[in-house]
This record gives sequence, C-alpha cells and structure tokens, in this order.
Amino acid sequence: MLVLIAGIIGINPDKPSEDLSAALEGFVKMTDAYDLAVLQKAVERVGALICAFPAHPEAVVEGQLLLRRAGERAGVKTHGSARPSSPSTALRAPPWSGELAHLDRPKIIDAMSRVARYLSDGTKGLLWTSADDLAAYTIEAGSEPGAADGARYGVQSFPTSPLEMMETYERGRGVRLERQSLGSLSEVEDMLAQARASTPPSGHPEYIWLTYPKYMVNGTWDYETPGCEPGPGIK
Repeated sequence: MLVLIAGIIGINPDKPSEDLSAALEGFVKMTDAYDLAVLQKAVERVGALICAFPAHPEAVVEGQLLLRRAGERAGVKTHGSARPSSPSTALRAPPWSGELAHLDRPKIIDAMSRVARYLSDGTKGLLWTSADDLAAYTIEAGSEPGAADGARYGVQSFPTSPLEMMETYERGRGVRLERQSLGSLSEVEDMLAQARASTPPSGHPEYIWLTYPKYMVNGTWDYETPGCEPGPGIK
C-alpha cells in the first residue's frame, strides 16, 4: 500500500535528505497549506494518509482539513491525524478517519549546558513516546483491517519522571547535570491566568507554552488506558 506522509520534512527544508529520498517513492513540495493543486497531486494512487504537520494552528487545523478533503476526492479512506492534545478532550474525527494522538514534550535536558529543568519537584511520572515508536504505531494502526472505520489511539513508550530521566541520562553519558526547578504548578497557573487576561486570543502563541507543563504535571494529559499493546508489525 502506498502511504502519503504529509509534512515529512518539516516546514523549512526545500527537499528531503539523501537518506530519506532513497526511502521514498516520490516527493512533492507545497508552497503553503493552501496549495491545492499540489495537494491533489500528492494524494493520487495512495491508500492511506498520515499527517505529520508541525504543531502550528494553521497547519494543524486548516492544513489537515484540506488534506482530508483532497483524500476524500481521491477515494482515500484511512487518515492518520496529527493531534498534539489530550485524547479525552479533543474532537472526534469522522468515522472514516483513524487518529493517533501524541503529546509534544518540552526540552528537559540541555546537553550543551548540562542543565536539567523540571516543574515542581520533578517526581511526577510523565508519559513519553519516541519518534520511532510513534511511527510504528501509526503504520500499525493504518494497516489494521478496520482502519477505514475509524479509531482513536493513546500510545506511549514508557512512563517516567523528569528526575528519573535525568538520572538515566547521567548514568548513560557519564556526566553530572545541574538540577533546576522552573517553579511550582501554582506559579505556572498564575502566570497562565495573567497572560490570558492581558492577551487577546489571537496572541495565544505568546503564552500557550505555559499550558504544556500545567496539563502534564496536573495529570490532565495522562491516558487512562493506553492503547499501545504491540501489534504484529511492532517489535
């Protein structure tokens, strides 16, 4: 089955790397999310769509809708959506679409300065998903017999706290990291409330980063039942 991965090289690069090019059957470049002619050409002959657009509002919302509509016109039934949000609160996709939810994680370890940053006391267990595992789960979900009927997946590679992650890093690299707490959860919540009160909705990119540590640490983004049992295509 031919699979289209939209956004595979990110926002800025003009073309994929040599290694990536060797693994692709073809590549088309869009000028922006509204390049409908190129978008329609990209979905020809594909059996499934996987959206790897970056977490930018225009790309995630309008870009994905245009991709879905192009897929509909081409008869594509399986669509893996990019949705960096809580699976319990996000809107459910149409029944013909498969979704794979994941959470972007802020950078905790700065290897250059050897500083490790965390919120609160760093003991709250967080859910982590590696890029390789996310790719494997996406392919597995899109290859299932009932993929076109729609499904929702909350996956993870492993749970661990920031402090445990730092200790593992130190043992593996043979270095010592400086611990740096970024403040308590209540302090982050106060900063977020002040930013929302003083910034119009159109300016949300200026403070949205404050929501990530808030919802990760208070447990809002924890999966109640991670649907990540290994399938036949996952090692």
